[in-house]
Amino acid sequence: MKPQAAATAERSWGERLVRVVHARIGENARVVLEVPRGTYAAGSLVTWRGGAAHGTARTLGLPALTFDPLNVHGTVTGLATESDTNREAKLRAREATVAAVGRKVVRDLEIAAKVVRAEAAEGGAKFTLLLCAEDRFDFRAVLRTIGQRTRERVELSVIGDRDAAKLVGGVGPCGLQLCCNTFLKNFEPVGMRMARDQGLAMHPERVNGVCGRLLCCLVYEDAAYRAARAAVPKLGERRRIAAEEFEVVGVDLLEGRVHLRSRAGESRRVPLDAIGEPVQPAADPLARSTPPREKSPR
Repeated sequence: MKPQAAATAERSWGERLVRVVHARIGENARVVLEVPRGTYAAGSLVTWRGGAAHGTARTLGLPALTFDPLNVHGTVTGLATESDTNREAKLRAREATVAAVGRKVVRDLEIAAKVVRAEAAEGGAKFTLLLCAEDRFDFRAVLRTIGQRTRERVELSVIGDRDAAKLVGGVGPCGLQLCCNTFLKNFEPVGMRMARDQGLAMHPERVNGVCGRLLCCLVYEDAAYRAARAAVPKLGERRRIAAEEFEVVGVDLLEGRVHLRSRAGESRRVPLDAIGEPVQPAADPLARSTPPREKSPR
């Protein structure tokens, strides 16, 4: 290996300082663009190019320096002109037409699928129709019918419910814009155990997002709740306070209090540092140890 090639191979992370800006294509699609020169105010309409993809995008902030950025989709080539804006408007209109025709075709063919949107590729040379479908279907009939009605080159891409919510956007139960549509890059696995550990009611309206799946935000505090659960007594555990035994019937992790109930039916709500000593279960006098079975001689 040549010295120059060896030096390049041994370059450590963080040696490439790049200016990038977050931008939005159309209504919801987000991209990260490299800004080689100049600066652009937040909300500027810029032109960009990345491989075969190109078009206009609306910046969401000011360019910022970062080391070795990941997932860069393209490079900003300059501010969008009036002709660029008109061309982009026509492209968005063609996308809307393909999506509308796709919805009608899916409905006419009685296919159990939901068309999310259509996205232009290669500057409008072809379009990708994004849809959600749980069952298999004859996509060739759909493509053939859409192509005949729109005279466009169309491809189909089946996506999940979470990806559809990320593209469409919306408002979550917290009253804020969906996390997946603003800053989430990847979808972490979410389980019902997380909802139970956080004391949420096992009801779809409480634990499901607008996509119909478990809330992504359950992952945010899962580690904190697991650590808090490990430091508190379990339900059904018995504690002794002032020579009286109580059973743990509830735990409030946020307030740091434990709900206790005595054998006489008295209820107490005490902090964690006043729950007393654990009561060891009494040994069963009727329990007998089973002697090991002798091996029969062969």
